[in-house]
Amino acid sequence: MLETIGHHRIRRKIGQGAMGVVYEGWDDRLERPVAVKTIDELNESKEARRRLWSEARSLARVNHPHVCQVYDVLEEGGVIILVMELLDGMSLADRLLTGMITASEALGIVRQILQALQALHHLGIVHRDLKPSNVFLTRHGVKLLDFGLVRTTYAAVTGDPNQTRTAVSFTAPGVIVGTALYMSPEQARGVPAGPTADIFSVGSIFYELLTGKRPFGGTSLVDVLYAVVHQNPPPLSGSREIEALDRIIRRAMAKSVEDRYASAREMLEALEFICSFRQYGRRTANSNRLPHNRAAISHAEER
Repeated sequence: MLETIGHHRIRRKIGQGAMGVVYEGWDDRLERPVAVKTIDELNESKEARRRLWSEARSLARVNHPHVCQVYDVLEEGGVIILVMELLDGMSLADRLLTGMITASEALGIVRQILQALQALHHLGIVHRDLKPSNVFLTRHGVKLLDFGLVRTTYAAVTGDPNQTRTAVSFTAPGVIVGTALYMSPEQARGVPAGPTADIFSVGSIFYELLTGKRPFGGTSLVDVLYAVVHQNPPPLSGSREIEALDRIIRRAMAKSVEDRYASAREMLEALEFICSFRQYGRRTANSNRLPHNRAAISHAEER
């Protein structure tokens, strides 16, 4: 195992993905713990180098409490290294394994994901690989990880958020990028994906948080991709609140881009309305107003 990278001492390996290895390190200059991400077989993969530099540049532009912060980008011996914020907590994927998530917890997680996406999309950055393992839960809230599949739009280059023309894309048309269980239909078809692809993925994650089940399944990759493109998961039912959340999820997961929320902000506003409704219901729980909503809120809290 590596012992040092620049002025960072490596303590232990903490993870490995398709593109690289992540270590826990120590910054000797600033005397703080860091996460150090390297990439495997970089000299043999120009695509891997481009992807990691894309990740580095994209993350370095973002300063948001719900996005994992990049401290530094290094290159040693032909290896590119990201020095990042070391997070303490667990991935959302691990949290799902520990038991059912309440509607309140699910709402809080999804709202923070959307807040992060709102900042990213404003800079013209599309994640394109949102999934529970790329959502990290800390005591301070959600952190989005792994932007190795980001798509940089013209807005990120020009600084004009109104521009949406693609300026940089490392994925050729017709190539499937992302995780099949959470990717949008356009990604499954190999079509270039924009911000609404992330909205679809948020809807898929939200569905799983509320039900404990993934919205799409199958015995093979082909089965999963077919379901993503052509099928819809079973609707949520129960309280009025759950039915309202189901409508939000359905719109986020619409097969057609035009039928989805146009932005993370628009979906966030829809959820904020639900949250306001819940708070109003609590304040009036002892009155005779809105009696049909008390059961809905109680049902959601029990989950």
